[in-house]
Amino acid sequence: MSRSAYIYIALLLLVYSAGYSQTFDRVVRDNLWNSGSNINGIRQDTVTVSNAEIYGNYESGQFRESWQAEKEWSAGVLARTLVHLSKFSMSGAFGFDNTESYGMCGSMLVNPGFYPVDIIEFTPGRKSLQKYSFDGGISYDLDEHWRIGGNIDFQSFNYSKRKDLRYTDYRLDMTVSPAVMWHGGDWAVGLNYIYSRNYETVKAEQIGTKVSAYYAFLDKGLMYGAYEVWGSDGVHLAESGIDAFPVKENIHGIAAQAQYRGIFAEAGYRYSTGSIGEKQSIWYAFPGHCVSATAGIRFGERYRQSVRAAFWWKKQYNDENVLEKVTSGGVTTTNIYASNRIYERIGCMVSPEYEIVADRWEFSAGAAASFDGHVSSQRYPYLYVRNAISYSVYADALVRAWKFDISAGVSWSDGDWKEGMRTVEEGVTASEPYRLEEYWKIQKDYETAQVVGAKLALRFNFLRGLYIEARGDVRHAFGLEYVAGADRWQAGLGFGYTF
Repeated sequence: MSRSAYIYIALLLLVYSAGYSQTFDRVVRDNLWNSGSNINGIRQDTVTVSNAEIYGNYESGQFRESWQAEKEWSAGVLARTLVHLSKFSMSGAFGFDNTESYGMCGSMLVNPGFYPVDIIEFTPGRKSLQKYSFDGGISYDLDEHWRIGGNIDFQSFNYSKRKDLRYTDYRLDMTVSPAVMWHGGDWAVGLNYIYSRNYETVKAEQIGTKVSAYYAFLDKGLMYGAYEVWGSDGVHLAESGIDAFPVKENIHGIAAQAQYRGIFAEAGYRYSTGSIGEKQSIWYAFPGHCVSATAGIRFGERYRQSVRAAFWWKKQYNDENVLEKVTSGGVTTTNIYASNRIYERIGCMVSPEYEIVADRWEFSAGAAASFDGHVSSQRYPYLYVRNAISYSVYADALVRAWKFDISAGVSWSDGDWKEGMRTVEEGVTASEPYRLEEYWKIQKDYETAQVVGAKLALRFNFLRGLYIEARGDVRHAFGLEYVAGADRWQAGLGFGYTF
């Protein structure tokens, strides 16, 4: 972290405040516009609040996905602010998190499943992840009815593994969104443009000599793909002229919002284009579409209540390019000879929620249901299909007693898979593509398990906004066959200041 970042956090912790009445998260949630993507919505509220926290967490347990660690600890800082002045409002946040994970292998990417292609390695070892985050936005009143604004959200990740097959992974996520709003009386409408870019690159190397060659697996969908020595061209970790695995995606979108008194709604659409490879060697191209919507209504005075719902629908393809190298005049160029659609996925989710807030207590309950459909067609004439559904419910409560905030929650989730295979043409003889059976079984076991969870947090408030909080949660799964264990737990401690 830079010296200026330390100074900024120290100042936040030392600023004098006459007192506080609400947490930062509560102020943000009370404004329904903050569930949308138009920064001008922060002007629909007038509460100024800031928060800074230093925290540490520890997580362990054998109920984990194939890419999760046996145990890990993390520590970080987070500073957030929301300020309202006469003509404009500002929001901002800065955070840093360091996570050390042990007994970890599996996916080499920061967010497994984010892209339609993944890379898997098989040597358990220690991994280190540093995350830097920054976001800021401003909304300005042009006149009595019109507002303009913009915000930027930036995240950077540094990922490394120190045991062969060792590697480094760098990821960047950035979103920029200019926006406009008209408001008058009981009405407010808004419109904003969204541009997002994410980039990730994995660079692997082998230093030790105990094993002559380490293997890696390139998952092209549904755990079908290429299982080869990590330096071979099939997994693209060390291809000639490209000593890394680069992935990038650009997203363009638009969203519209409307509010009438205590009712708010937003609808948006995003189109994405992604590619894997660089220079002239583009191995994969994956376009996609996403439609999203959110709505909410607030009512009540003594007991502030809200009903919210969110929905999204996504569809994404992955095309594998057939490359041809052509040498002319002593210069070699790589051309895309053809493209084959090898993978397609579609998903949707709906999540309703109810919340009631009083001076001394809060309660919320919600549910979520999702569907994921996958089609893999890596080798003609075989076609593999998987449809998955999952659903969950939860309930959270918070009670304020003297200087204590006591919160607790319970949750339940379940899921199911349906898989099938067919051939698109009879009489064609070909070997089926390779499948990483062990990891596929773990993934299915984890995603279809029935899971119950509980969490508890205790916060002690003292000295005009300073607080210390202990928190923990535990999950238990039923009916497992391939996952190593049924329990996973996490504990954390935070020290912060709200003003």
